[in-house]
Amino acid sequence: MTDTTQRRIAVIGAGPIGLAAAAHLVAQGEAPVVLEAGESVGAQVLAWAHVQVFSPWRYNVDPVAGALLRASGWKEPDPDVLPTGGEIVADYLNPLAALPQIAPHLRLGTRVVAVARAGYDKMKTTGREAAPFELRVRSAAGEETIFAQAVIDASGTYGLPNPLGANGLAAIGEPQCRGRIFYGIPDVLGVHRSRYAGRKTLVVGSGHSAFNALVDFAELARLAPGTTITWAVRRSEVGQMYGGGEADALPARGSLGARLRELVDSGRVRLVTGFRTAALRADGTSVTVVDASGTALGPFDEIVAATGFRPDLAMLAELRLDVDPVVESPRALASLIDPNVHSCGTVPPHGAEELRHPEPGFYVVGTKSYGRAPTFLMLTGYEQVRSVVAELTGDHDAARRVELTLPATGVCSATPGADTETACCTVTPAATAAGACCEDSLNAPAGASCCAPAPAEAAGACCATTPAVVTTLARPGANTGAVRIDTIKDVVREKYAAVARTVTTEAGSCCGATAAPQGPISSKLYGAETAELPTEAVAASRGCGNPTALAELRPGEVVLDLGSGGGIDVLLSARRVGATGKAYGLDMTDEMLALARENQRKAGVDNVEFLKGEIEHIPLPASAVDVIISNCVINLSADKDAVLAEAFRVLKPGGRFAVSDVVVRGEVPAEIRRSVELWIGCVAGALEESDYRAKLQTAGFETVEVEPTRIYKAEDARGALAKAGLDADAIVPAIEGKFMSAFIRARKPVR
Repeated sequence: MTDTTQRRIAVIGAGPIGLAAAAHLVAQGEAPVVLEAGESVGAQVLAWAHVQVFSPWRYNVDPVAGALLRASGWKEPDPDVLPTGGEIVADYLNPLAALPQIAPHLRLGTRVVAVARAGYDKMKTTGREAAPFELRVRSAAGEETIFAQAVIDASGTYGLPNPLGANGLAAIGEPQCRGRIFYGIPDVLGVHRSRYAGRKTLVVGSGHSAFNALVDFAELARLAPGTTITWAVRRSEVGQMYGGGEADALPARGSLGARLRELVDSGRVRLVTGFRTAALRADGTSVTVVDASGTALGPFDEIVAATGFRPDLAMLAELRLDVDPVVESPRALASLIDPNVHSCGTVPPHGAEELRHPEPGFYVVGTKSYGRAPTFLMLTGYEQVRSVVAELTGDHDAARRVELTLPATGVCSATPGADTETACCTVTPAATAAGACCEDSLNAPAGASCCAPAPAEAAGACCATTPAVVTTLARPGANTGAVRIDTIKDVVREKYAAVARTVTTEAGSCCGATAAPQGPISSKLYGAETAELPTEAVAASRGCGNPTALAELRPGEVVLDLGSGGGIDVLLSARRVGATGKAYGLDMTDEMLALARENQRKAGVDNVEFLKGEIEHIPLPASAVDVIISNCVINLSADKDAVLAEAFRVLKPGGRFAVSDVVVRGEVPAEIRRSVELWIGCVAGALEESDYRAKLQTAGFETVEVEPTRIYKAEDARGALAKAGLDADAIVPAIEGKFMSAFIRARKPVR
């Protein structure tokens, strides 16, 4: 049977995200078809019905779906209660599916086995975008085809668990032992109790699924003598495996890891680290697990594989997808979620732009959009479908808006490729408010942990830890020669906001306004001229030079500082141009602007104005200023051509460009260019000297000069390289003498 009449939007999957997509579509006047393989909505959720989720009800109900339910008289659950998977289905998904706006569009027991373009295989291009999608489905009635103008795949990943093999394949002997392996989270205190009570069980995996299973097993061991639990993980060091504890903005998530730590420390759960499963050997009544070195664990009566899940991409084989080769998520999303780079539960909100594929009208959302990456929250999926539906229904501005703040974990990893999670994490404002603790990720002293000062400081320090900043690291890849502009901008904004918060917080403390330690680039730049400035202005400085001392400012001139931060260079410039001149400061960070204006008040300077804006879009008219200065900020922009073009525009004819910046001489390793951590550290975004000259000339400047003021030793960068997860020993020799602070001068022609 073939349905040739429908040209509607198809949603694959009727779980929380799929039904949210349906709710958004009907709210926009669309008539979707929602295809669910299970015999009930939330079929995959029911597979873990006994598990209590970390997030309370307030985070588990999509806003549009909730509005539809409330209009029908739905009794909303207590927003602060933590539901189980079964309660999410019974108290939310079932009532949502029963609404008259949703029910007519829902088809249960209908499995999508393939998606293609009608009449076009993957190779055919001409006319492809005009062809409808063709969904091949199977149900009790047989096989049929459904046509749709767009497809939202919210089919999830729970049906395709990862195997036990550390290489991603089924371990040798695993298929023969499947009768003794449970993939996922067994209900050991309920329907599966008889399977595990009084028996020896091995749990494999280090994520929250394993945590839930292990905590339940420990309780079963208390109730049923003879029950033993062994826990095997691949990582060789525990590091931050147990999570953020009290710093986690979702308390249940933090307490789960803390409870498991107690179980391991007490010996109730035996932890085996550094174990990479290679083979399983069955002897009829039990199973022994062997790693690649031949080390054996067991024998065990049962094995629980809590090793995560992966997306089913086979059904999409005839579509043109841009899938990351590592994570198997949309490529643009991968750098935000790849656990090889970071494991923050707080992923920047994202939507249609990051989720789109080369196949227009096709989107993957929900857990499947994360590919093999963990730590997906329902809130993330709800924001995804809000944006995707807005895009599909023509509201492109709404599709690009961010309408979500995610709760932070309080712990992240930023060590690419490491088994341990020890790098300093970064914290959003929400996480900071929740008590997250981390040293500044670039400036933490050697020996400092993510959540404490260096050991030498801990005993006598009066300020404990400082706020830090969320960094989303870019990942090495064939097409990652440049870092995404929006990612860089968000990271830079948050880093400097954190610096401002630190300075503001410490101004009235026993430590004074010291902020995080300045690194080798930013230290010792100013002399006696700062003596009369507020200490907060000096403490907030993250520059690489002293442009006001070199710009030859004259009384009566108008100066603009690009990226003015806490205001140190603006206040110094105001002195030099005098009462008849004026100094503007431009910054995009609210916290820095507030700090700068307070510093202006303390300094008693009137000829200063701080503007909010981006240096790529200067909020001043053409030919408005005599001099543009900047202090190690232009290198932070991912669109330097736009910055220089804007600088040229706002300068008066004959106006001067006089900035301090980090400049490169010669080639540097590609790993440095790809690291956002080093980008915000004024290194990765630095231009090669000849490129800087060429870009200034292209923008229209003349008499370009690049004057070195300090050439950095490779050893100066060792700490920053290590914190960015790079091999410092291998890279340091390749960058010796290549990075320098420089004073860059240029002039706008008079005519």
